[in-house]
Amino acid sequence: MDKQINNEGNDTISSEVHLSDTLEYAVINPLILKRITTGDSIPVTRRSKPYISEEPFSLLLPSDSAHVEVQRPTFIWESSLNSQEGLNNYEIYINDTLRHTCLDTSWTINYDLCEGYNDWYVITYDSFGNSRQSNEIRTVLVDVSPSLIEATTIWSDTNFTGPFPIHTKIKNIDVIDKVLLYFKHNNDPLWVSLEMADSGDGRYYAEITQSYIMNDTVKYYIIAKDIEKTENESTEPRGAPSNYYWFIANSISGISESDEIPESFSLCIKNCLSRDKVTFALALPKNAVISLRISDITGRLIDILYSGMKSAGYYEIPWVPNVGGVYFYTLESPWQKRIGKVVLIGGH
Repeated sequence: MDKQINNEGNDTISSEVHLSDTLEYAVINPLILKRITTGDSIPVTRRSKPYISEEPFSLLLPSDSAHVEVQRPTFIWESSLNSQEGLNNYEIYINDTLRHTCLDTSWTINYDLCEGYNDWYVITYDSFGNSRQSNEIRTVLVDVSPSLIEATTIWSDTNFTGPFPIHTKIKNIDVIDKVLLYFKHNNDPLWVSLEMADSGDGRYYAEITQSYIMNDTVKYYIIAKDIEKTENESTEPRGAPSNYYWFIANSISGISESDEIPESFSLCIKNCLSRDKVTFALALPKNAVISLRISDITGRLIDILYSGMKSAGYYEIPWVPNVGGVYFYTLESPWQKRIGKVVLIGGH
């Protein structure tokens, strides 16, 4: 509002101001006049700020919980109209961090979003500093890489008849749709598929059905399927189904070193002369559920050598790492839990 304000003899400054009776106003730059002599006049401008927010607006794209296959998606939102003061700018926030300021209603991100879930919203401002956040906060799932299978139970020949528990560890779990176990026995004409149960923390579990024939060759492999990109599949072992794991179940000889039943539990570690593999010699005095796992020095699970029921007897379980290094094994059994270190200088 522009107004000619005259100095009156009693030092009172007066002006006529017409403001809406439906809004509250505050003077944001009141003029503090310097000394004015009697009879002088000075033109001044007094601006008032309406205490109103920008008009509501919504986010458009990507839709909430959308899966995108690029790390630099384009964000689009509605225009926020304001009948009082003009638009000043939009601010785009990703994961509660201001990433961009613009006048447009779209923005293609200029850096790579991390894979997984990312939250985003927009705040608009007018020239007086009034602001309003978008009606919603949305989540976008960035999915560009296949899910990786880190470790899977590897069964050795056994006289155990099953069922045979299979555990697998997945990373990049935010983009996992499902994990499937495929298996077949000697007498199965086709592969049988089971969806593995999510045990949390990227771990999945399923069981191969019981074996009913002697020396049954059991084959199995795992596929981790991506939520959005069907071509993003990880298999274990690599190259499945052409490649697969197999073992002899209900074996006459199994992997026992002897038909004798040991009197007590024991675990011995055997390193070969080349130190490129290790063999765990295990004695079980009775049938028991055991678990034998391998981790690296950071604690990351590398391999699951065995997890499930084993019959009483003597067993040798070999393990060859992909690369040499320091590894830790963890054996859990009804008799004891043991953690030990092995140092190997070679690998596959």
